[in-house]
Order: sequence, then structure tokens, then C-alpha cells
Amino acid sequence: MDKTYETGKALIKDFPKREPLKIREVSLKKVKKERITASEAATGLLNKDVLRALELGNTLHEILEVLDFKEDPEALLQGAQLSEFLKGRLLKLFREPIFKKPIKKSYHEHPFHFQGARGVIDLILETEEELIILDYKLSNLEKGEYVRQLGMYKDYLESISDKQVSAYLYSLLRGELRRIF
Repeated sequence: MDKTYETGKALIKDFPKREPLKIREVSLKKVKKERITASEAATGLLNKDVLRALELGNTLHEILEVLDFKEDPEALLQGAQLSEFLKGRLLKLFREPIFKKPIKKSYHEHPFHFQGARGVIDLILETEEELIILDYKLSNLEKGEYVRQLGMYKDYLESISDKQVSAYLYSLLRGELRRIF
């Protein structure tokens, strides 16, 4: 016999006796964790008209991401090289009463994680006494999902601020602003 084997046997004999291991049943099932997001995901293939509308919506969204709302947005747009349609939609938005309030600060594309959900708030306008949520939609403002989404945003902001929180949807194509909260 191999000397290593004999040495190992001797060590085992001298090892203190212990209770045998109790084997419990273990389940290794994979459970898919649901990811909660504030906004809905797009599904399916899109036709050319929808793609053009989405491109237009993305362009308007990108412009709104970089504007400083403490400045006069109308003056900023006068020199911009945009189509009349785009300028018209943006000017219509900026003439809404929420933009007449003195804005202390604007937060663009503000990410949040709250109560297991995550998302990005398009725009938060901060005034002396209020936080105003503005969520841009391409066209339809009728989806019940949007109320849930803005409700999450509102709950999140109320959890981190003592200011009053209001929430609006803005249809980029229709030029329609709707107060939700």
C-alpha cells in the first residue's frame, strides 16, 4: 500500500468523532425577478409612419433636454434652425401657465429608484413652493398607464421634498398639456 494512503487512514482514526451531517432538501429553482419600470416598453414592429413620428418625438425630446428653462425659451428658439412645426410645438408648450412661474432650477432626465421601481423623469421644474413634473409623450395622453407612471414620480418626489408636487403630460405631436396631479 501507498504510504500516503496509510498516513491518511491514521489521521482519520485520530480525528475526533462528530455528529453525522444532516442533509436537508434544497431547492435550486430559478425564479425570474420581475423588473418594475415606471414607463411601458415598446413591443412589436413599427411601420414607417410610426417611425417618422417617433423620430420627430425624439428630436423634440432632445431639444427639451438641453433647454435652460430659467432663460426665456422663446428667445432661445428664435435663432434655432428648426422647422416651423417644431418651433410651433415648443412655443405652444412654453406659453403654458406652468412656464410663467419663476423657475429656480430645472432637472432634465432625472433618474430615480423608489420602492423597487426605476425610471427617468423627463423634466422637473422647481419653483419656490412647488416641484412640477412634465412627462413628454409622442401623441396619445389617454393611456391609464401614464397616470400610474406619474403617480410613481409624484410619490418619489414627495418622499424627498416637502414642496407641493404637480404632474403634467405633454403631447409633442398634438401640442396638448394635461394636468394629472
